[in-house]
Amino acid sequence: MGATYVKLAADGHYKVIDREHAGIFPTDEGRWQQTQAVITFSPTDPKKTSYQATENSHQGKVFLAITSVDAAAGIVIPADETKKDLDADPNHLPDHVLFKISAKTYSTETKRNYPFHYIGKER
Repeated sequence: MGATYVKLAADGHYKVIDREHAGIFPTDEGRWQQTQAVITFSPTDPKKTSYQATENSHQGKVFLAITSVDAAAGIVIPADETKKDLDADPNHLPDHVLFKISAKTYSTETKRNYPFHYIGKER
């Protein structure tokens, strides 16, 4: 099981970090800019294209709905679909949706050491 985290820094920089059983991997970074509810991500890597997401609130939860197909931070899931999923089961967060979490949770989740260690020779 894995997770994707997006850190939006106050200085306009962002980082995308994927966390999975094999470790923690930075997958994108650059600058972000918000105009009303739309956030535009502009990657530092010139081979990657800019992408957009909308900031949404529903049932006390804040989430990003990716609107660009080639986004490094996630997949396109319409905001209305996420809202329907939250209405259907408010105690379960839908998969593949980026929800706002605390800075402490982000730090804990993205800096945790890999829990497994090899014994003997690696193959």
